[in-house]
Amino acid sequence: MSKEQIKEVVGDDAHGVSNDAKIEDIVTITKLTSPECEFYITKGGFVGLKMGDEDKGRVQLMKMRPFSDEDGYISVRDVEAKEKEHGIVYAINDLPANQQKMLRDELALRYFTPEVTNIYDIKEEYGYTFIKADTSAGKREFVMRDLSNNIIFLSQTKALLVDTDGNRYLVPELKNLNDKALRVIGVWA
Repeated sequence: MSKEQIKEVVGDDAHGVSNDAKIEDIVTITKLTSPECEFYITKGGFVGLKMGDEDKGRVQLMKMRPFSDEDGYISVRDVEAKEKEHGIVYAINDLPANQQKMLRDELALRYFTPEVTNIYDIKEEYGYTFIKADTSAGKREFVMRDLSNNIIFLSQTKALLVDTDGNRYLVPELKNLNDKALRVIGVWA
């Protein structure tokens, strides 16, 4: 790896890194496996992590491949310093059954994504889009801003809507939306 490539990865901290350095010399990825690590439920009811003798306390789980890999590549991060990663769970199935359930339950809360079955009212005002919809979780009203950045087209027929609070709503079949909703959302397709 050239010094220029390293600089792209680590920024201006690349000085002192030789031209023949490997990415493995610069970036450390910790694979979280049992029995070296143990996930547990904290007193507050959150997922915590013990790595050897060190208790990391409450952790945040983030899917690295949220749409293509349901049970793999889970980044385990510090709750306070979210940029600090403790490690990666490559496959939840590699953990003991009780820990698998803990992680899946936590991820289900974090990535709760109701499916939109019908948008019965949609209006735009002052840069915001107000949506009233029927979803797999019941009737929902939510607000979106900057549609160009908050509608993620997963395919030609499927889209993910992200509201101002970061909640996600899956539209599995765009063609099933009414004309007004298609006009507003379809502009960004």
